[in-house]
Amino acid sequence: TGDDEDGLLKAGWLQENSGLNPHEAGRLAGNPWGLFDTHGNAGEIVRDAYSATFYLESPEYDPANIADAGSNPYHVFRGGTYTHHLKKARSASRNNIYYPNRYAQGGFRLSLEKR
Repeated sequence: TGDDEDGLLKAGWLQENSGLNPHEAGRLAGNPWGLFDTHGNAGEIVRDAYSATFYLESPEYDPANIADAGSNPYHVFRGGTYTHHLKKARSASRNNIYYPNRYAQGGFRLSLEKR
């Protein structure tokens, strides 16, 4: 959605527009690639282990911190949820989550290519 906060609010359910409740997927605008719900609503728990310094030393393209994913219980949490402020929902914002715990606002995102 770019750097524009208004664009983010048109594409994602966040603290500012969700009423602090989750919503059915696909009800807001998609991004330029036709993907929906990549920000807000439910956060994405990814395979990468969380490290505060990983991106300082990682490759520029497609960095993945999967080497410690088996031993580090903290994983990267991206995209924010319906309870997060819009600044936490940016794709550049990487938060961490203690992966062994259950987290009702987190999950994973699916993408289906139309044929």
